[in-house]
Amino acid sequence: MLVVNNPGTWAAVYPPLRHAAWDGCTPTDLIFPFFLWIVGVAMAFSFAATLADPARRTTAFYLGIARRAALLIGLGLFLAFFGLWSLDTLRLPGVLQRIGICFALASLVVLFIPRPAQYALVALTLLGTFALHVLVPVPWPASAGGTVTGDLGENLNLARFIDQQLLPAAHLYRNGAGTEPEGLLGTACATATVMLGFWVGCAIRTAVTSSIISPAASLAALLPRLLALGAALTAAGWLWAGAPSPLNWFTSVPSPRPLWLCPLNKPLWSASYTLFTAGLATISLVALLWLLEVRRSTSPLPAFLRPALWLGTNAIAAYVLAGILARLFTRIITWPAPLPDAPARTTSLWAWLSQNLTQALLPGPAGSLLQSLLLVGSVTVVMWYFHHRRWFLKV
Repeated sequence: MLVVNNPGTWAAVYPPLRHAAWDGCTPTDLIFPFFLWIVGVAMAFSFAATLADPARRTTAFYLGIARRAALLIGLGLFLAFFGLWSLDTLRLPGVLQRIGICFALASLVVLFIPRPAQYALVALTLLGTFALHVLVPVPWPASAGGTVTGDLGENLNLARFIDQQLLPAAHLYRNGAGTEPEGLLGTACATATVMLGFWVGCAIRTAVTSSIISPAASLAALLPRLLALGAALTAAGWLWAGAPSPLNWFTSVPSPRPLWLCPLNKPLWSASYTLFTAGLATISLVALLWLLEVRRSTSPLPAFLRPALWLGTNAIAAYVLAGILARLFTRIITWPAPLPDAPARTTSLWAWLSQNLTQALLPGPAGSLLQSLLLVGSVTVVMWYFHHRRWFLKV
């Protein structure tokens, strides 16, 4: 996402580095659900002792959950405020805010609901949110089209209506013009993403801790089953979305849309998108576990993966640092030297670098990507130093 969020110019971006315009799923649309899913995997390890021993469920433990969720939400609000300096237009939902909320909700489910009931709750969440979207009449004003039912487009869907009823438009994405991609209704299915990761994490932890031979061997025996689970979830989400072709990023939705069909959609965090992305995340983790745990039990970590290790061990710190640098370069470090295509505006350092460096070297999307990689490289160097000093900033 550091690459995706910081192109040299939004006018020249390779298609895989863009979100789907609405329905569909590009590689970029996989990053956020993968992150939420791995939060669930990590919870299987961090909550293990408490789940095994109810005596550990102290006030301090619950306060720790609340603190972690609050810090994530606070960091998200800080990034939304930094560089804009306006509380009147502060965007309240956001990526880190959703991670904090989903972590808190998933924690409650894990701690207070038995495992069989968890499965039922997640199934009910996926089916229930889809049913709400397609069956509940949405009373839009007559000027916006009047009451509609089952509209899953960008402007008249139920999720957008709920957000606009509960939050002022000035505090939503693009001032409420279109659907808020981190809205309230989508948070329910996003929490289901965390739960799907939690169950996979429990299977991994059980295999490793109950090993009577070696953890790597037990893990190797588990991987085929996880691979089958990932394939099944991916197929289920894909079929529920109407089996759209990957050749156009899964965007093909028949018109008229059958009532049962649930398009892959990140802004709505649709139920099919939840299953599809959780399945691909499971398959990806299987590959990484084989490479980093099973294979690495006899071979060292490949050198090309070390930057991923530096970033991954300080993921939130890297994300926040990149957000701060991006705002510094695009909104804070500016001077009154109008751009050729926008004479009424000032030039930011980011725009100046694009025009005079990266686009001069590599015109078009290649130069835009190069500038993004320069920022990511800067963040990676900082995270390397943190890793070298054993500084791990945990939320």
